[in-house]
Parts: sequence; structure tokens; C-alpha cells
Amino acid sequence: MKKNIYINKSMKSKTFFLYSLYILPFFLIFNKATAMIITVFTLCYMANKTFKIKSEFLKYVKENKNYIYPLIIFNAYLIFNTLVISDSYNQSIGRLLVFIIFSSYLVFFQFFIKFYIFDFDYKKISLFFLIALFFVIFDTYIQFLFRTDLLGFEIVTFRLSGPFGDEKIVGAFLFKFMFFGIYFILNNKYLKKFILLFITLCLTIIILSGERVAGLYGVFFITLFIIFNFRSYISLKQFLVLLVFIFISLFQFYKVAKDSNIINYINPNDISISNDPLSNYKPSTRLDEITIQILNRYTRNILSDLNINNSSYFKLFKSGLIVWQDDKIFGVGLKNYRIKCKELKLENKYECSSHPHNLFIELLSELGVVGLVLFCYAIFANVFKFIKNSKVPYYIIFSLSPSLIPLINTSFFNSFSILIFLYQFILLSIISNHK
Repeated sequence: MKKNIYINKSMKSKTFFLYSLYILPFFLIFNKATAMIITVFTLCYMANKTFKIKSEFLKYVKENKNYIYPLIIFNAYLIFNTLVISDSYNQSIGRLLVFIIFSSYLVFFQFFIKFYIFDFDYKKISLFFLIALFFVIFDTYIQFLFRTDLLGFEIVTFRLSGPFGDEKIVGAFLFKFMFFGIYFILNNKYLKKFILLFITLCLTIIILSGERVAGLYGVFFITLFIIFNFRSYISLKQFLVLLVFIFISLFQFYKVAKDSNIINYINPNDISISNDPLSNYKPSTRLDEITIQILNRYTRNILSDLNINNSSYFKLFKSGLIVWQDDKIFGVGLKNYRIKCKELKLENKYECSSHPHNLFIELLSELGVVGLVLFCYAIFANVFKFIKNSKVPYYIIFSLSPSLIPLINTSFFNSFSILIFLYQFILLSIISNHK
């Protein structure tokens, strides 16, 4: 009798664990705090189960030491950096715990997939993921067309937010999961014929979101995907439809750019309230209004952004590098850049923010050269493991580029960025072990 009760409890915990994986993408969209709670719960569940078969786990760790040891070493360094180097322990401890959760989850999850008796329902995982992704796309289009999305979030500035409310991250979110969506659609015989439509819908939202870096990533990597997969997944008819759509879009942008004379206002020094193209140009249709807003978003201040002396981003980069000078070997401590930047009064000459907006400069300023080397060793070792796996198509790795290519980015170590990165690794692990 007691054995049956134990089995029933085990089955219930297993079912809850599986469904926590299925619903995780929805909480990444609607409630980040709940997503973190779910992540911690599933980590505790996996740790508890692993403890009962620790001999198998230790064997797994030894067999995969090339991927796991670098994570352990980097976490050990983060603990040292937080306890010994950081001037503000309270600032560092939160991010230290978040990265420990990320690393532990990654190791335990991949062990579970490979060795534990677990039936991951691949179809359910892909279905729930695609439903969440399609909701973001549909909701953002509703916001774009009617200025208010299904959750009541309005467009405050031109930039779209979709279901993310005040956070203008919908473009980056879609890019980070778009190629996973492409993979799941191509592996569904009913959906694969709509692959080009899905790509067009995603890329259009990414561009309309006004997130210039996400737009740059989107256009570049989708172009690569289409070039290398033209014959495999895209029919000639679909390609011709795409060309017509691109031609019409380019013509629309050219017409509005010419009518508004916006090209003359790319230099921010020439812009004033009286000669701003948005105040002078009177769009005759809603489409023209949308087009001028997009053009303005992608061209306004572009020369300033590319100017090393005037760009806000380059000023942040410079302040990060100056903070790094304070301790080149070990940095100033996790989340201590903002404190040191103000202590040095760098905001007077450059700019200070919560982070330097560049992954490598953030690592250098807060963790030093040692931290940068250990981070690259730990993360890229695990990324290359998936690259070498024949079951993982190369294009899925494109989704990791915003986190790993050192352009303009949010802080890698904040809880939401880590959760997004972790969910990408969860999907990669499932795909690489899918039979």
C-alpha cells in the first residue's frame, strides 16, 4: 500500500515537472517572477531525483567534463569575485545566485534527458512553444494595427511592446526564438508549407518593433537562412511572392522617404522642432504614417550612434573600459559597474547606466580579464557541443547571437536575460536528444 502511495506521488511530481516545462514559455511572456519560481522548483526536483542515483550522475559528469568543468570553474570564480573582490556584496549576490541556478539547471536537465527514465513529449513541447510564439506575433500585430494589444497595453512611443507592456523587447524576444520556431514548423508536416509566411510575420514584427539591433540581426540571419535553404524549404512560388512583397515594401519606403525628405535629417545636428520631418511631413494614409515612423526610428540619430565621440552607446562602452582600468585582472565585482562609474564621476564626461550595454565590456569591467576568459570558455564550450550535434541544424544557433556577439545588448546577468538563455538551452537539449 505504501509503495503504491509513493508511486502515485512520484507520478504526480513527474507530471507537474513536465507541465512546468510546457508552460514555461508563457510565463516568460506574462510573468517573469513566476517563470523564475518554476525554474527553481524544477531545479530542486531534478536535484532531489539525481541524489538518489548520484553514482550515475557522477559518471555522467566525468564523461562530460569538457562541458561541465568549465561551468563549475566559472561559478567558483563568481563566488570568489563576489566574496573577495566586490565592494558591494549586496549588489553582486543576486546575480551570482541567478548564474548558479542557470548552470545547475543546465547540467541537471541534460543529465535527465540522457539518463533518467523520462518521457519528454516532444510534440507537446513544440506545440506549447509555437502557441506562445504565435500569441506574441498575433498580439503585437493587434497592437500595431489598433494601438492597443489584447492585454490592454498601448503604444506609448512608436516602438511596439506587444504583451511585454512597458518593456520594448518584443523584437529581441522574437528573434531569439524565431529559428526554434522555424525548426519546429519544418518538422511538422502540416505547418511546414507555411514556413515562409511565418518568417515574414516574424521579421516584419522585429522591424516594426523599432529595435534596431534586433532588426539588424533579423534581416542578416534570415537572409542567410533563405540563401542556404532556398531549395530545401522554399518553393519557387513562395519565393516569387516574397520578392513581390519586398519590392512593394521598398517602393513604399522610397516614396515616403522622397516625399518627406527624411534623408536630409539623418544628421541630428540639423534637426530642430521647426524642421523635424515628422512635423513637416503630413502622411496622407495610415500606411504612410507607419512608414515615416519606421524610417524615422531607423534613420534618426544614426550618424550620432555611429560616431565614436557622440554616440550614447560608445560613451557607455568607454565608461565601462575606464571602470575596467580600476582592476584589469578581477574587475570591480558583479553589478558594481554602476557604482564605480558614479564614484569616478564618469557621467560628467561619458555616460553611466546599469551596465555598459556590451557583453564583453560588461564582463571586463565587472569580472576582469580572468572573468572574461572563464566565461567564454564555459559558455562557448557548451554552445560548441550543440554545434557538433548532427541533430541540431546550424541555423538554430543564430538565435544565440544577440547574447554572444558583442554588439549592443542588455545585461547578460539579469534574471530575465538568463531565463531566456536558459530556455534556449532547454530547447537545444531537447532537440539534440530527440529520437
